[in-house]
Amino acid sequence: MRKIATLAAIVTMTALTACGGYHHGYYADSDFDVYYDGQYGAYSGGYWGDDGYFRYSDGHGNYLRDNDHHFRRERFEHADPYHSDHDHH
Repeated sequence: MRKIATLAAIVTMTALTACGGYHHGYYADSDFDVYYDGQYGAYSGGYWGDDGYFRYSDGHGNYLRDNDHHFRRERFEHADPYHSDHDHH
């Protein structure tokens, strides 16, 4: 019985670790490369362009340039951390 309980604990911890990211108000991972304040609605992906501006997905296959800096590389007030799509260009 003790082995089953130990295995269950390991599986649970592995599943929680795999989720990573922002979860229930806590930073579960410090390797974020974009912070977003929610101005354009729900975050559904994006990437940093060569010009230093963030391109965010509108959820319909289009990427729009964030001219107003609602996406930043550093933490700022009212912003949540996210991972950008490194392979999109």
